[in-house]
Amino acid sequence: MFDIEATIKWVTDVLKDPHAAAIAYKDLAAPWKQTFLQITLPVYAAGSVIAYIIALVTGGSFLFGEATLGFFLFGFLWSLAWTFVIAFIFDFFVGVFAEDRNFDAAYAVVGLAVIPAALGNAAAPLPWIGWLISLAAGVYSLMLAYRFIPVFLTLPEASRVKHFVVSVIAALLVNILVSIPGVHVWRSDHERRRAWYRLPFQRRHLRWPGAASLLRRSSTE
Repeated sequence: MFDIEATIKWVTDVLKDPHAAAIAYKDLAAPWKQTFLQITLPVYAAGSVIAYIIALVTGGSFLFGEATLGFFLFGFLWSLAWTFVIAFIFDFFVGVFAEDRNFDAAYAVVGLAVIPAALGNAAAPLPWIGWLISLAAGVYSLMLAYRFIPVFLTLPEASRVKHFVVSVIAALLVNILVSIPGVHVWRSDHERRRAWYRLPFQRRHLRWPGAASLLRRSSTE
């Protein structure tokens, strides 16, 4: 079901005319697997690879840590998993405010809406402005999700704002709970790297005659 031509088409359509693209994609009634393979996976893969290259060239870092292969894979896999979390939340709260749940339609909302955010993540490692570009892209994706929900999901008009607000709050809570272990791992890794670089430096100086007394003297001054 992977189709690069379809990927380019939907990415281009969403960036040019989001509302028309959403209506056209709804008519396809695509299952979530098709949305994942034709839109979500290739867009996030392209954005993540570009971000990794930029991080290596500029010395920048990813959201969860330094530009290492481990953090690259973690960020990429979590980004993909996050789309399913958001789609589940959207679909779950449709069942709260209405009765017509449809996970395929909820994932279509997410798959189309995350295109700007996934592409914006490619610029995240850029010094100074990377985080701003990524933030702006994320905000725009949030706006697209709000516009796409009435197209794909059956909700009473009076409940649309409530559904969106509750879904966003639930998504933020889930993201915070998941980010806490990630931040802890990053800090542990960062401290370990600092210790690894610091201790050999001290040991090399201690080999020199009188280095131990020199270090003690400088620490007391």
